[in-house]
Amino acid sequence: MKSTDWRPTAFAETAPGVVSEEDGGANRRDQRRALFEFLRHDMTMAAGALLFTVTLIEKAFAQPVNRSAVAWAVGAFLASFAGAAFTCLKLVAHYPRVGGPRMSSYELRYYLRAAAGAAIACAAGLCALAWFFWTNWLR
Repeated sequence: MKSTDWRPTAFAETAPGVVSEEDGGANRRDQRRALFEFLRHDMTMAAGALLFTVTLIEKAFAQPVNRSAVAWAVGAFLASFAGAAFTCLKLVAHYPRVGGPRMSSYELRYYLRAAAGAAIACAAGLCALAWFFWTNWLR
């Protein structure tokens, strides 16, 4: 055995958990794809909730109380849908191209913040809709 085989860094490339440059690029692509899929699911949920709210509110309750909760829910679902759609379009427009600049960590953080904002808006809309149904169910 040579003396270089006993160096602490001799097996660094094969150690578990070490990410090479090629794997780092693949990891970024996977992150972008997962974020894109999350945003698509958020848009689907917001659109479905909007359709549910618009079509079933009038049929479920003849004399609904607390209509402002419905207005808040519709506004939150619209904001969630618009935010997720805008972020999806930005992700598609800034998709990395061969020889193009790589996406910085600042841009990834921006997209994550926008996705979190869309998810929070959708959750707020669901809470407002739940409040509306709860107040009308118990009256």
